[in-house]
Amino acid sequence: MSAASDIMTVIDPESNIVLETTKSSNSPKGKKTLWQAFNETFLEYSGNTALHGVPYFSQQRPLRENIFWFCVLLLSIFYCATSVLQTFGKWKERPVIVSFSETAVDISNIPFPAVTICSETKRPLLKGPSFGELYTKLRDMGAFSENSNITSTELKDFLALAQVCELEYLNSNGDDGSVDIDVTDMGKLQIDYIARLSKMAPKLSTINGGHFWGSNELNISQLYAKTFTEEGVCYTFNGLNGTDIYRENTVQYQVMGLQSFIEVSEEINRTLSWSLEKGYAIDSPLNTYPARVTSCGNSVGLTAVLLDLKENNDYTCRGPTQGYKLILHSPNTVPSVAKRYVRIDMAKEVSIAVKPKYMQTSGDIAVFAPEKRQCYFEHERPLRFFKTYNSDNCELECLTNYTLNKCNCVRFSMPRTTDMPVCNLDAMDCYTSAEEDMLLKKFNGHRGNGDGDDVVDQCNCLPSCTSLDYDMQISKGRLDVKTTFMNMLKLDKWSDDLPDIELSLLTIYFKNNQFIATKRSKLFSFYDLLSNCGGIGGLFIGFSLLSIAEVLFHFTMRLWANWKTKKE
Repeated sequence: MSAASDIMTVIDPESNIVLETTKSSNSPKGKKTLWQAFNETFLEYSGNTALHGVPYFSQQRPLRENIFWFCVLLLSIFYCATSVLQTFGKWKERPVIVSFSETAVDISNIPFPAVTICSETKRPLLKGPSFGELYTKLRDMGAFSENSNITSTELKDFLALAQVCELEYLNSNGDDGSVDIDVTDMGKLQIDYIARLSKMAPKLSTINGGHFWGSNELNISQLYAKTFTEEGVCYTFNGLNGTDIYRENTVQYQVMGLQSFIEVSEEINRTLSWSLEKGYAIDSPLNTYPARVTSCGNSVGLTAVLLDLKENNDYTCRGPTQGYKLILHSPNTVPSVAKRYVRIDMAKEVSIAVKPKYMQTSGDIAVFAPEKRQCYFEHERPLRFFKTYNSDNCELECLTNYTLNKCNCVRFSMPRTTDMPVCNLDAMDCYTSAEEDMLLKKFNGHRGNGDGDDVVDQCNCLPSCTSLDYDMQISKGRLDVKTTFMNMLKLDKWSDDLPDIELSLLTIYFKNNQFIATKRSKLFSFYDLLSNCGGIGGLFIGFSLLSIAEVLFHFTMRLWANWKTKKE
């Protein structure tokens, strides 16, 4: 018993645990003070808790041992709290993880890739003078006028071809290839670049010799649709209609509605039953739009014979490299030839084995902000020109807005409304440098310091939460058509009466029947986070959910009872 404080402590002689602490009987009667009640409750709690190190404080031990265990407990609590906060911070800042899907995806659940083919021949020479000849006429006269030796039609053809031809091939004198022409009346000419390029482009039948979709040989009008890219007129297989991609107020919706170019047949269905986020409808038949296949191998893929008639090649437009460019893309994406393409050489058999890259997203991560999960769901990011969101369409729209802001016009192939002017030859340097300028400003992180910076800041083209792309494995072999025909016709040499023609055989097919997709999902669910934090607490101080109940019980109910208990 302590005389100074009149406190009597009862200690178990075997365990040194405090059993009871009471005031001596010579103290005046009355309720315990809050401090006395707290002290008694703490000793009771320390003697009964399962937390590591705490029971030592309820025992009569030397001061140095109490200090030691106090320091050990304090360090354990510190490192436990630090680890829990780091885990919680990781969950808060980066709540999404990308991993492989648990099950393989069958290729029948995704569409066959959209195939866009662009010929390097922008206008066959049989349709008129070459691009270089038109340029020579303009250069010699210096300016366009009513008395010029070049007609208004030829001038419009030249200006249209200048949008898609390589100007450095015009100069044969080793100059820099710049076009120095004063076309004074150019502003008076109303040029519909899409219509004029479409009229000048080679017909599909002259560049495609035969096509098979699976085992069915189809008319090319049943397979390919016209589309317009920065390369001019191209032809797309298995792409969505322009009316399913573009909004109603765009020129592309009105002019490039691809459904008007596709002939419906039993093999080709044009009723949309697919979306990137939801996939094909459950009741969709095998013959769907966009088309799909049920197996891998070239027997169920796309086979095309591409022709190149040499007398049609305009080397002043595209230079010495002739043939075709090919782009594989998702059906709901507008093809961008400048970003990715595969060159199809003539006199080659080209085989392309396709491996899908499919990103899925768990619906429960929609609770996080797009910046946290680093993707947009389709409904979260409406675009001005496109009905569906994906990063490629968003970047094209962003470039269009930036070009309009910088040049007061847009390139003919860019999505636009009818009130947006199209850049002519005098604005070529501006719109060709617009993309580089925009990317440079994004890289440097400029915001609001110059023309177009606000437009760049508004881009924010995160990937779509569900995305589909295609990797290619390409193999090529020599295709000597002339020698084959000569042997078949028993000719010693190629006759001048026969057309000087080359062809390539293109085959596109899926490599495997199934593939492993990737998936965005929560890094931690609530129970995962609880388990991680609980594991850390158990490792450092033996903490559990019952420990919380124990603390609440002793320092609420027991503390209140001890405080209100009268002295005996």
